[in-house]
Amino acid sequence: MSATDAADTTIRPDTTIRADTTDAAGTALGPRFREALAEAALVHQHQRRKGSDTPYVSHLLAVTALVLEHGGDEDQAIAALFHDAVEDQDLALDDLAARYGERVAMIVGACTDTLTDTAERGAATWRARKERYIAHLGEASPDVLLVSASDKVHNARAILVDVRAAGMTAFSRFNAGPDELRWYYRSLVEIFGDRFPGPLTDELSQTVAEIEAFVDDAALTRRHDMSAIVDDVQVKPGTPSRLLERDPAAKLGVGDKEAGAARLAERIVELSDLQNRLWAESSRSVLLVLQGLDASGKDGTIRSVFTGVNPQGTQVTSFKVPTTTELAHDFLWRVHAACPARGEIGIFNRSHYEDLVTVYVKEIGGRRDRSWWKARVRAINEFERALSAEGTTILKVFLHVSKDEQGKRFHERMTDPHKAWKFRMGDLDDRKIFEAFMAGYDRAITETSTVLAPWHVVPADRNWMRNLAVAELLVEAVRKLDPQLPPPPVELANGALVIP
Repeated sequence: MSATDAADTTIRPDTTIRADTTDAAGTALGPRFREALAEAALVHQHQRRKGSDTPYVSHLLAVTALVLEHGGDEDQAIAALFHDAVEDQDLALDDLAARYGERVAMIVGACTDTLTDTAERGAATWRARKERYIAHLGEASPDVLLVSASDKVHNARAILVDVRAAGMTAFSRFNAGPDELRWYYRSLVEIFGDRFPGPLTDELSQTVAEIEAFVDDAALTRRHDMSAIVDDVQVKPGTPSRLLERDPAAKLGVGDKEAGAARLAERIVELSDLQNRLWAESSRSVLLVLQGLDASGKDGTIRSVFTGVNPQGTQVTSFKVPTTTELAHDFLWRVHAACPARGEIGIFNRSHYEDLVTVYVKEIGGRRDRSWWKARVRAINEFERALSAEGTTILKVFLHVSKDEQGKRFHERMTDPHKAWKFRMGDLDDRKIFEAFMAGYDRAITETSTVLAPWHVVPADRNWMRNLAVAELLVEAVRKLDPQLPPPPVELANGALVIP
């Protein structure tokens, strides 16, 4: 068979087909069904299941099979084949009615949980659409309930298979996060249990329960893993940081690079959902302070951890040598101006701690008394306390790299053309006083790790461990805020809004 023949879905007049077929339950499937089957395959021929290369028609066939297995007739089976065609492919209900009858068109229209008018689809939020659809099922006909329940059962089966295979990263292919999907499917179980009791709804309930159990187990494991990392890296307020006693190559109980990569992928998915809520809520902010010696991996951390977030809700500020204008103000002037607005996650690539440690080590050293240091520490602690009082959660991270690893990374910068642009002669000068810098940060971290803004010393010799640890800390910080999506306008919630 040629490629052209294989792609041709036309039923030719000379094709020999039985006049009708009958499934095991006795449902007659005649020429209308065969025509619908061919048309549905053609309409969805370029569509794939979310997050996979599986042809979308596989879902349509599975839903149709469920409809037939649970006593559906030909009209219901045809409606199952087209149940997503209006929403996904802009197929007109009038065309369906003309070809397959008003009953089929009615079922398909009622199974569509977005507005059928293309111009109106973007007007309602995901949550508002789902709430309206669930309310609609409360009054839907048995025809609609059968096709809809079959659709949701197959979707739930697919979700369960995916989360078992890929873990929480499976939820990244959806427009809603795990918590929102859980709410939706639990609501579906309740409405079908009330309106459409039977084996199909029983299977939906069981499948959703298994998904919930997996999510709960993953959350429990995640909380345990996060707690372990936080405990290992956090500098408790009032205690010495003991920076030199911490292992820059520690794995923090994770295991290996492969396990770390899998966990990082899950955290990136979760961070994307949390950041979206924080941005939408727009009442609080998060400030991630990344501090560390040269080649500790600040840039790489930002690239890896923030790969899945919405750029609109993030702001990265790199603090370099102060300009003349900045030097004409107090040392926190330029820092305050760069703090995140409400709803944002701000990232400081270097920070105001340069104006404490670097200035002290390179410019002041032992030439001044302790009053200069104490004054700056006090100013920083008061500054961070004020930010916290205004709704900013401060997460301070010191990327702890060893001198040996730093030397290896400098060598890469000097010899790799793709990294040479990062190299500065001043880096070698700073390396000569590596121990002085470490002593300065040890002191600074000890004296500025507070209840409202504690420090976290993250081992940075292993890039994968560094990235995972920062992601874990950030996700935990935002989760504690529990940001919520604002409720939609009343007009959207009740479907009253019409775009002229």
